[in-house]
Amino acid sequence: MPKPSDRTWRVHVTHVVTAGHFWIVSEETSALKNLNHIHSAIQRAVEQNQAVFIPESEVKPGIVCLAKFTDSDGMSCYYRARVDEVYTGEDNGVRAQVFFVDFGNTDVVKAVELRRVPGSLMLAEMLAVECKLAQVKPASDNKWLDEATEWFRSHTLNKDFIAQIYSVVHKIMRVKLMEVESGDFLSVNRRLIDLQYAVKAEEYYLSRSVFACFSPT
Repeated sequence: MPKPSDRTWRVHVTHVVTAGHFWIVSEETSALKNLNHIHSAIQRAVEQNQAVFIPESEVKPGIVCLAKFTDSDGMSCYYRARVDEVYTGEDNGVRAQVFFVDFGNTDVVKAVELRRVPGSLMLAEMLAVECKLAQVKPASDNKWLDEATEWFRSHTLNKDFIAQIYSVVHKIMRVKLMEVESGDFLSVNRRLIDLQYAVKAEEYYLSRSVFACFSPT
């Protein structure tokens, strides 16, 4: 998380929930080094059988583990994850819904494929940060349209931005997402309004209060 004195943060969008709700990792050098180190250490531990499989009986909500994620190209790798739910699938196999703590996305995996996190990696900070766009809201019935979310996803996912931080409340950053185009700073929040996917909105009371505390006097 940024320090209270930070008003801007270089970020990389790793997962999109809706047009106004997404996850990022910091683009600061130390955070990127940590992410690369964690990923390399996980793959090395898996290859050397140092990350052992967790018995199904020990797979419970709340545990941190290594879970396999398969991307759109069919490539599978293990990443740090938190188990949020455990249930029995239609084939009577045990399934776990997991949250990937360094990226912000979720998936359902077979419980028998979960591995223990090597001790050194348990101590490393969880890198994904939850964000919501500040001072905007959906233009339609207070719910983001699918087309708005698709536009936001195609425009932001796996790309770099500057986040102007409005507030941090309950570990959620409320931000104005800025991109650089032809040397100019453009607001993604503003573009959603221009596309009529969003309208201007006042921040809720707690967010405004935090903003007032951190703003220079």
